[in-house]
Amino acid sequence: MKQLKKYTLLLLFNLAVICAFSQSKPYDTTGYEELTGTKDISGNAKYIIPSGKSWSGGISVGNNQKLSLIIEGSATVSWVDLKKSSNLEVIIGTTGSVNFDTFQDESSYTLINYSSTLTISRVGGTVINHGTVTGNPNIHVNTDAVLENYGTMNTVDLTTDNQIKNYGTMNVSGQLSVYETGTLENSCKIIVKGNFINGNDPKKGGNGLIMKESAYLEIQGRTSFYDKSSMTFEQDAFLKTKDIWTYGHTVTGPATGYALIQYFGTLTGTMPKFFEKKIYFVDSKGYQDGAPISYSIAASDCNPGFGAVSDDPDGDGIPNNLDEFPNDPSRAFIAYYPADPGTWNTYFFEDLWPNLGDYDFNDLVIKYQYEYYLNAENEVVDLVAHFQVRAAGASYANGFGFKLDIPNASVLNVTGYVHSDTSIALNANKTEKGSSDEAVIIVYNNLRASLGSMFNVRHDQPEVVITPIAVRVYLDKVKQSDVSTVNPFIFVDQDRGREVHLMGYAPTSKANPDYFGKEDDDSNSGVYYRSKQRYPWGLDVPSDVRHLLEKIDFTTGYPDFVKWAESGGTLHQDWYRTNLYTPALY
Repeated sequence: MKQLKKYTLLLLFNLAVICAFSQSKPYDTTGYEELTGTKDISGNAKYIIPSGKSWSGGISVGNNQKLSLIIEGSATVSWVDLKKSSNLEVIIGTTGSVNFDTFQDESSYTLINYSSTLTISRVGGTVINHGTVTGNPNIHVNTDAVLENYGTMNTVDLTTDNQIKNYGTMNVSGQLSVYETGTLENSCKIIVKGNFINGNDPKKGGNGLIMKESAYLEIQGRTSFYDKSSMTFEQDAFLKTKDIWTYGHTVTGPATGYALIQYFGTLTGTMPKFFEKKIYFVDSKGYQDGAPISYSIAASDCNPGFGAVSDDPDGDGIPNNLDEFPNDPSRAFIAYYPADPGTWNTYFFEDLWPNLGDYDFNDLVIKYQYEYYLNAENEVVDLVAHFQVRAAGASYANGFGFKLDIPNASVLNVTGYVHSDTSIALNANKTEKGSSDEAVIIVYNNLRASLGSMFNVRHDQPEVVITPIAVRVYLDKVKQSDVSTVNPFIFVDQDRGREVHLMGYAPTSKANPDYFGKEDDDSNSGVYYRSKQRYPWGLDVPSDVRHLLEKIDFTTGYPDFVKWAESGGTLHQDWYRTNLYTPALY
């Protein structure tokens, strides 16, 4: 009898395992027809693409029809035809993938995602995420659309014209925006590295920001509440932000308990009386009206919690969880351009100015990224310019530098530049001598002497890899806006007065004005360093892109550059990504 009982228990255990395994999927596949190969489908119907299988084709769903598609393999949707009262349901399993962009702007669909591969840029119907969603690069929720997140979402910008509901984690590396008809209901955690704009209008149906109980919203930039906008806080909801701008808005506090807003930067506009709405409004130290508050929020998976006084060992007013330099009172944050650390943009220069010459634009090709080190007051204390020379198709002994439109005295010191001799006279702070109204940093005084010449412009020569350099400019607490524009230039063959800048950028005080208006240059028309054909001699490309081989016209490798330049930059703004002629590129 004991032996029988043992086997009975074992059988029950195995049945339990089998049942648990069969029910492991969060959706029911009963009655679904297997779909593979190439085939158009239409409703009413149920299809499933099994894991490891693929399907491609179009989808058509008529009025009052419902088509359900479960994707556990790979789906390529070539076209869709969804009527207004149709219903397309798409479920993406953990192993599934689909090109959502084909039907993302349609309104008659519900997409439920369990995968980690879904990439979207717009939502036209309903998207419910239980897995991981990545913006491409941004996500926009259209009017009448709904985005619900129970998993993780990562995007650059996130904007809504209708409804976003968050029950998981949202990471926004750019800007979060709620438009007039928009609603953002947060029940868990949203982290925004840029700014947040709450611009809803209740009269147009938008409910603005709704912070549910114990929800957390962190804005590392500025929070702006526009005129007519509204925000609602439930108990222990926590908004943490750097700056706050208010333009008149409606605030609704919790029915029971209290909520919290904490800021670390500046306040602009008239602050509502938050405490009358049962919302504590505290500074970086956790003080309200100059005194600590006796209020705390328990930490959870969504909310980091709050105590009476912030953890701030360096005393700069920025708590450790936001301070990138927790033990340095003079530095708190780093801002990058390009925005993602470790990525590069590219400068191109042509050194035959004021003549267009061969226009291969490879006399100097140099990649760059700028780091702005900010203190707690959002002032720039260091500018670190990272450069890597990619190619030098010049026989001239050219120099390279950049200008900042700040007084020379605002620069405390410069390190990291490469000078082969003392031909450039320097001030005590290592800027170039010349004018007190500008700060000029010469990065390379002679590229040919320091790095060589005519490299990485021919396929029959070995590639030369130049070690990146970091030029650090120590600053006396300047405004971000004063150094946000860096003005790079070359000077040709050691003729310091023959500067070549980006189009529209002013020369330094050392430039020789006699060159302007000569040969192909049309700078005297009012736009510096623009040719009579509307072409530049210096380019700033917002990407790490390939350059031209020696003696091949730039427009051969990048044909769309012609219309971009001739239109003044209004047409073909992605000329460096489209219609490339790769045989002409290094």
